[in-house]
Amino acid sequence: MEIKEEMCVRGFIADPVVYSYLMIGCAKGSDGEGVFKLYEELKEKLDMEEEATECYEEALGGESKVKMSAVGYTYVLGALSENGKFDEALNLFEVMKKEHKPPTRLALNVGSFNVMVNWYCGEGKFEEAMEVFRGMGEFRCRSPDTLSFNNMMNQLCENGLLAEAEKLYGEMDEKKVKPDEYTYGLLMDTCFKEGKIDEGAAYYKTMAESSLRPNLSLYNRLQNQLVKSGKLDDAKSFFGMMASKLKMDDEAYKFIMRAFKLRKEEREDDPQKLMDEKERLKAEAKARELEAEEAKKRSVVNNIASILPLKREEEKSEDDLG
Repeated sequence: MEIKEEMCVRGFIADPVVYSYLMIGCAKGSDGEGVFKLYEELKEKLDMEEEATECYEEALGGESKVKMSAVGYTYVLGALSENGKFDEALNLFEVMKKEHKPPTRLALNVGSFNVMVNWYCGEGKFEEAMEVFRGMGEFRCRSPDTLSFNNMMNQLCENGLLAEAEKLYGEMDEKKVKPDEYTYGLLMDTCFKEGKIDEGAAYYKTMAESSLRPNLSLYNRLQNQLVKSGKLDDAKSFFGMMASKLKMDDEAYKFIMRAFKLRKEEREDDPQKLMDEKERLKAEAKARELEAEEAKKRSVVNNIASILPLKREEEKSEDDLG
């Protein structure tokens, strides 16, 4: 790389042959970032897309004798995918699968599969994504872990495929993979979006009864939905369950107290008004916060403005004395 920079300084332009050697050098050192940067530089800056592709193939193509580490390969795989070069990414993934012969030769890792899963899901190809996801165990790349399951389920939930995500959640227990707070929060929120309030609350309850520790934000989202749906008994039950487990702020207590007040006044049909009031109070608090920040800025500006004349006067006095 330093030689290439020195050539540029001296007015020489590195040709594809130089780039080819540099790419191969980066590949041998498992520098995936270096390979892709050189590829992009030759293609974009020097307008040599065909030559860039040839150099890339020589360094990382199916016939290349250069072998990278799984981390290096995965970096290039992700960079190709993110830059819309999926044909190249797919070809590289095939090369990686052929080279992967554990335990002596590792060319794949969990991240490699996650890159492909994300791209297929982004293209709406969920069957292909699931096929790649399930292929982790086949390549002895370690079975999907909690992070991989969460990633796959998140992709499904974001695309309206809650049922498929729930099936995947069921498989976690079969494979002895433990769900975490993100798993339950994802399923709970997606159920709420689809109007399945009881199912969403059930996911929260399962989490709360386990050794996991849901945060206050997750609890607040649960209570908001329960109160909004008029399920005040459930809201009260969850409050009792979580009061000793969570460090609740004043707003969490006030919210549930106002909900109980509706019950006492036999105004259980007013939950939306309660939600509106909560949003109004949040907006007012935010406005006060912004106002305080602006006041602080004005104070700083005023302080500077008051200092400047004194500074100028001092400088003038020094000039007069000089």
